[in-house]
Amino acid sequence: MNKKILTSISLISFLIVSTLISSCQKDPKYGEVEIYIDRAMFETTPEFYYNGSPLQHSSYGDIWVFEANVNEKEASIDYAFYFEDSYFSSIEGIGLPVILEAPEDGDVVTNTNSYELRPTGDLNEPFMVFDITPDDGGGDCFIGTWAQNISSCNASGAEKVFHFNSDGTGYVGNVIIQGYDDNCVILCNVKFYCTWEDLGGGSIQLNYTDVWNDCGQNPNPPSSSDILNITCNGSSLDISGQTYTKK
Repeated sequence: MNKKILTSISLISFLIVSTLISSCQKDPKYGEVEIYIDRAMFETTPEFYYNGSPLQHSSYGDIWVFEANVNEKEASIDYAFYFEDSYFSSIEGIGLPVILEAPEDGDVVTNTNSYELRPTGDLNEPFMVFDITPDDGGGDCFIGTWAQNISSCNASGAEKVFHFNSDGTGYVGNVIIQGYDDNCVILCNVKFYCTWEDLGGGSIQLNYTDVWNDCGQNPNPPSSSDILNITCNGSSLDISGQTYTKK
């Protein structure tokens, strides 16, 4: 067999292998992006869109969580909302879209990146963005939103909530109720904003900074700090002996 034939066979083999390798390569898959917003910060219900489609949301008290299954690493999220008597809509060119990074996980996507968005009133930077996704391999396991139903009240939203951001801020949410079981109604939602400090050994300290409610009152935030004992267990969190479920 002469050298020309050998060279031709080698070239054909290389092309076949290259074609096979190329055919095995697949487009990357991306996970879900969650957008946490505090409804009390907006004058009307905000709307979020991905690729022109509105995002669906779940509500936990006054915290709303919008979910987007995305197909790109940096997802461009559009919005429309009122803030401080001004209207913002990236769809209508009144402000820029917010860019959120999605997780990549090969062929099977199970990861979620979660962000809290707070309006700023700035068209160029419409939101302060806080990443509340725990770090892989040892980030604070309690970052996120955790809720416990009030056992004596069957009203929707009757729960106590702890929300921890990765930047050391958060809040404790609770309700004032009247009645019991199926006859229970929520009279007021109260939210105590705070900062948190990791004391080590499974303990964190909450330092209260502000308070909000939707019943026309003007309460002062708690004057003292709370120390909580935290134990993570997957989708549940033990907070000073009480079990809360991740939202």
